[in-house]
Amino acid sequence: MQAEPIPQPLLDAFARRISLPAKATADLLGMDYSTLLRHAKAGNIRYRAMGVGVTRPRREFTLADILEFLERQRRQTCPSTNARTRHSTTTTSSGAVFGFLAQREKRLAARQKKSSGPKRNG
Repeated sequence: MQAEPIPQPLLDAFARRISLPAKATADLLGMDYSTLLRHAKAGNIRYRAMGVGVTRPRREFTLADILEFLERQRRQTCPSTNARTRHSTTTTSSGAVFGFLAQREKRLAARQKKSSGPKRNG
C-alpha cells in the first residue's frame, strides 16, 4: 500500500514550526475550533499540552498528529450494507389474506337474522 503524499497546505503550515496551536489547526483542517477540541477530548486526535494549565490547557498539534487523525477519519463503506439485494429468506405463512372487517360483518349479519324473527309471548 502506497502512502499518500502530504498535502501542500500542511507542509506550508509546518515549514517553520514544530507544532500549531488549536485555532490554526482547526482552520487548517477546515473545521470549527470547538469541533477540534471535542475530537481532542474524545481521543480522536493526539495533541501536545503546552504549559501547565489545568483549567484551560493549551493544546498544540504536530504534523504527525494531524496526519494520523486524517488517516483515522478516512471512511470506507461496507460492501455488505452498500448494495441493496432481495431478501433471501422464505416466508412460512400461507400468504392467504383475511378480510377481518368482512368476517365481522358476516357474523353481525348472521346474528341479526337469528334475532329478527317474531317474538314469543310467554
